[in-house]
Amino acid sequence: MDKDMQQRWEVLEQKVDEVHKSVSTIRRYIAIAFWVGVVMLVFPFVGLLFAIPTFLSTFSVYSGL
Repeated sequence: MDKDMQQRWEVLEQKVDEVHKSVSTIRRYIAIAFWVGVVMLVFPFVGLLFAIPTFLSTFSVYSGL
């Protein structure tokens, strides 16, 4: 019975190692997706910080005509 329990224990350890690898991979993918989402959200706002003043100055020049 001791050998049977030892064999089961080793199989369980292998399965836990496989699950750990899968979870680590999923965690990395989620982190990448998070940062890509942050970049896709922040960069347009940074662009608007430069575009809006330029647009307003151009619009004010044309409104004076």
